[in-house]
Amino acid sequence: MSGWFRQGKPYDAVVRKPLIQEDYDLFEGTGLTPVGEVVGVQDRYQNLNPVKAKGVDLSARWGLRGTRFGDFSLSVNASQLSSFKQNLLPILADALTAQQNGKINPAIIIGAGGSEQVARNGAKPEWKVTSTAVWNYANFSVRGSAQYVDDVQSGVWPDGSDFIVGGTTLYNASVRYVFPDSTRLAGLEAEIGARNLFDKDPPLNASGAYLPTLYQPLGRFIYVNLSKSF
Repeated sequence: MSGWFRQGKPYDAVVRKPLIQEDYDLFEGTGLTPVGEVVGVQDRYQNLNPVKAKGVDLSARWGLRGTRFGDFSLSVNASQLSSFKQNLLPILADALTAQQNGKINPAIIIGAGGSEQVARNGAKPEWKVTSTAVWNYANFSVRGSAQYVDDVQSGVWPDGSDFIVGGTTLYNASVRYVFPDSTRLAGLEAEIGARNLFDKDPPLNASGAYLPTLYQPLGRFIYVNLSKSF
């Protein structure tokens, strides 16, 4: 037998063992339909509901070349999401109704089907901004970048008020040197860099977890790269 029972109907994504007498004994007197032990969940991706998103993409670039101090460039890319709407699946709609009736912990994030879910009204950030600055001088290249993710509402406080996950910015930096053609190491490039330069932790939501769709729980990462052209 597969499935668990939701309002008397089996849910086939959950696979269970056949019922045995112990299951009947366990559920006796509860008023619930006996079910077998869970042996697996079929967690396959399903494209079930359409999504409607509105926003604006912005991009700006600046460059200055041929100065006695080298070449400079700066780029900024920003995405602004004004609305994100998706109807809830029937099973999630049932769960949301149960939550509104006090049967499910209000700290559990279910969603708000059919309504805007952006920034402080939901778990989608309104703004994402990436900026990169590069300085090239002789055989050196210095690069720095910043990635900003806007704040969002994710969960609620025990008193029912919205829990706001603050915006965050991560910084990266690197230095590269290309050995001149006049040396024995001609064609060799050496680079050292750091991602999440200031070792910043991702912000947490109301349940004390980070949002994996927005952040990665990776600390400072320092790398060295050597490459050779022939």
